[in-house]
Amino acid sequence: MMDSPIRGSGYEFGKLMPLIDGRIALWYSSYMNHECVVWVLNFNDEGNCSWSKLINIDLRAGIGRMYGFWTHGTVFAAKFNKVLLYDLETENFNDVGIRCYFSYTYYEESLLSVGSNKDTMS
Repeated sequence: MMDSPIRGSGYEFGKLMPLIDGRIALWYSSYMNHECVVWVLNFNDEGNCSWSKLINIDLRAGIGRMYGFWTHGTVFAAKFNKVLLYDLETENFNDVGIRCYFSYTYYEESLLSVGSNKDTMS
């Protein structure tokens, strides 16, 4: 059993996501610690696995909530009732132009076909 990168206090959430190179990452946000961290699961030649920190985003930069990664190192974020793109390299915000109310739905691909073979689901 491997150690988890999450040390829970009740004010955080995590989401697993696949990386392009086939590894699995965990996006973990802790509002108590004012940070969002992306952890990557690594495997060594012996088959052992461990978590390593890929990036750490300081939420004290005014980010109220992070919603997901966009292209070219940017993150969808909310700040003062605005939807913004946050550049991880420059640490600058770019206003998307959505104000007051924001609702989002994300799409996540899966190799699992729901209901395709009911016999294997029991």
